[in-house]
Amino acid sequence: MGILIRPYENADAQACCDVWREHFAGCGMAASLSPLMWEFCVVGKIFFRREDFFVALVDDRIVGFAHLTFGENGRGTANHKPAAILNAVCVEPHPLELEVAAVLIQTVVEAAIAHGDGTIRALGGPDRFAQYLLVPPLFGMMGVLASDHRIRDWLTHDKFQPVQPIDCWQVELQTLRLPMDRGQMAVRRACDVARVLTEGCDSWFLANAFGHTEQIRFNLTARGQDRVTQTATFAFMQPSHFRSEKMTAMLLLPTIPADELGVDQLTFLLAESLRQLQFERFSHVIAIAASDQPDAVTLLRRLSFRTSASGVVFERRLPAAI
Repeated sequence: MGILIRPYENADAQACCDVWREHFAGCGMAASLSPLMWEFCVVGKIFFRREDFFVALVDDRIVGFAHLTFGENGRGTANHKPAAILNAVCVEPHPLELEVAAVLIQTVVEAAIAHGDGTIRALGGPDRFAQYLLVPPLFGMMGVLASDHRIRDWLTHDKFQPVQPIDCWQVELQTLRLPMDRGQMAVRRACDVARVLTEGCDSWFLANAFGHTEQIRFNLTARGQDRVTQTATFAFMQPSHFRSEKMTAMLLLPTIPADELGVDQLTFLLAESLRQLQFERFSHVIAIAASDQPDAVTLLRRLSFRTSASGVVFERRLPAAI
């Protein structure tokens, strides 16, 4: 049985969805993805390139795939240094799964070297995301899940090193307890929170990355100044897309202000936003944050978020192309 690697073709959608489901089932996780959502979340993106999506076949049947992207991070700006991003590598349980995974990763590494990149990261991360956003269980930002020992072993064997721990934080809105202290009371007297009626993103890149989602935005306005000082954005997809009954939104963590007043204002904005989401059929809100971001961790804990899953971003330095 030989292993054939080729670029993605339009007829591969169902097979890739099956590989996605079987890969995570092999790690004890449920991960359902339909061809329609595959189109919305992955191949329908304007920056999708079929030549960077590698499909592995054994006996003319797709048993795995790896997805590579270049040059953009989650904020819509160029990376500070050349870096390739391995967004996904999935292989269904198979007698040749180790060989298939090794060939896929080697193919991706060679493509990144040929592109002239200095490093390759796996799998994404909260600061460099563009693919599979809000698609459970990775949500496009979790790196390699702690429970996914298969990918971890494959990457470690191929000289990747863990560089950034990631946590998924979750709050159950039915039991939400909002912070209340003197700082919050002062901000409540001085500011208003209102939902933005029009949807939109701050950049072209984010508009495309989150184009398959619905978004809810809230603005914090300082009374007497008539200007918006803080904005909170939540993205979600209908749970029926993933055969789920839970209505879950993702908080896109904004930049944490450096001053105490700014932190208090952001805390009030997010607290009021969560309170309003309680009345819109949402059961949970999640947020993805790197474990080495103490300001973000402190803010999320203050808002009653608790960790629900952990992951880690891997990285490998690449030699210069010959």
